[in-house]
Amino acid sequence: MRGHRIAAGVAMTLASAWLTLDVATLTDGDSCLYGAMSREIAKEGNWAAPTWAKDGEQQFFRENPPGALWLAAFLQAFATGLDDYAAPLLANLWWLGLLTAAVWRLAGGRRGAGGLAVLALLFMLPVAKYSLRAGLEIPFAACVCAALASLRTRRRRGALLAGLFFGGALLTRGVFAGMVPLLWWMDARVGHRRPLRRALAAGVLGLTLAFAFDLAHRAQGDGASFWWSYFQQQVWPSLPGAAPHPISGSTWLYYATRLGLYSLPWGLLILWRLPSRLTRMRPEVPLCLGWLALVYVGASLGQREGSRYLFVVWPAVAILFSALWREDWEALSQRWRTRLSVAAILWIPVGLMAGTMLARAQQDPWDIAARRLQERASYGWEQEEAPIIRRDSFFPGDDRLKQFLRWHLGTWALWAPESSPPIPEWELIPWELAES
Repeated sequence: MRGHRIAAGVAMTLASAWLTLDVATLTDGDSCLYGAMSREIAKEGNWAAPTWAKDGEQQFFRENPPGALWLAAFLQAFATGLDDYAAPLLANLWWLGLLTAAVWRLAGGRRGAGGLAVLALLFMLPVAKYSLRAGLEIPFAACVCAALASLRTRRRRGALLAGLFFGGALLTRGVFAGMVPLLWWMDARVGHRRPLRRALAAGVLGLTLAFAFDLAHRAQGDGASFWWSYFQQQVWPSLPGAAPHPISGSTWLYYATRLGLYSLPWGLLILWRLPSRLTRMRPEVPLCLGWLALVYVGASLGQREGSRYLFVVWPAVAILFSALWREDWEALSQRWRTRLSVAAILWIPVGLMAGTMLARAQQDPWDIAARRLQERASYGWEQEEAPIIRRDSFFPGDDRLKQFLRWHLGTWALWAPESSPPIPEWELIPWELAES
């Protein structure tokens, strides 16, 4: 066990050092949005009510709770000498460490197939992709897995930790955190059987944290309830028949295709081994099958298409794979199991290094524009703050460009008031920005 802990410490230290010294460039809309809001929180202290550019103006962010921003904001506010651009990536890495540790425990750790589950998790394309982003996916998946793993421990603090992580899931992904109590129930009935008293106590603690956050949001914001606004703007419009978001086809087919494609190669190995294990299942098998069904049905019922809504299912795929192939894993000698586990853990810094170098080698227009904008922002402005970019050409769906400018240039991109001409007169196209 000592070797695994040493490997985990070395992996996190190397990965943290790499992201601090060689900062990757964030260009996708979500990463720029969450990076900019975490910077705002660090400077203004509005931990419960950050703002963003929406519909041409500055509004309170109520698309999701801001829990995923707090670690990055804390680093930007209190980590002396840390580059602001590195803070969101560093926070995302630490969330990935929590996710990996939780998956390790859920798969049985050293005595089970923890190393095999970690290997499967880290060698999934979605996990590798989002490890170099700043968003909700890894923090939410980490909270879900940690809440499930914490409740399994026999220690008294298990229920307390489970409640805190359930609260973290609520404050990260909102209504999606409703899967945590369902997973607790499934784990107690078809997995590791136990009474539900501790789960009830953990659930009450998580809901209390969500209520306390709502009070803080009212105090820091405009007095409106976060949860009521969130359900009106996000949840109700995503119900069948009410979504304003156009979709190209069946969401059931869309998510089935993504689930099959992004789970490779582990999904095929699961299908190959599953029939022979139906009569003698390990507890993790029915739990993970229920987990997969829960996420798939929930994502398909929502009238939105996005692979990110499936992200929380990938830990279940990794744990299910490790449970079905556990006998083959245990057939290896203890020395080889340890070597493979350590190699899987050390893949975290290796994968991050490879990902940042690959992204840097691509040099697409967004990367080039980001570096040019960062260079311009480093010169400073004649005024104390950067001038707001106002144009009449912004439209409600043009979120990526607005958040991109805010993160890399340190300024707002909003609609121009009808009474005044747009200033400054920039053509806000990434490759033109890169050349200007």
